[in-house]
Amino acid sequence: AIVYTKIAGPNAKLFIIEPYSVSYKLASQNVYTNDLALVSTLYRKAASNRTGRGELLINLDDTSAALLAQEGSKASVPRLMER
Repeated sequence: AIVYTKIAGPNAKLFIIEPYSVSYKLASQNVYTNDLALVSTLYRKAASNRTGRGELLINLDDTSAALLAQEGSKASVPRLMER
């Protein structure tokens, strides 16, 4: 968040989308610690290029390997941690 805000300039608005609870908490602390609350909006949501509902599958070893699977699909990631 800090890097993007500095790159975009003083009038930038930062929208942070973080569905995973642990990462969301870290992002929230980062916004507060670095005094970015006035320029940042934080959402605990997942984003996709499709409409509808899905299931967030998260790899315990690497949370960047999360997958937003369509409802009813048989998608999986190794070491499923949170649904």
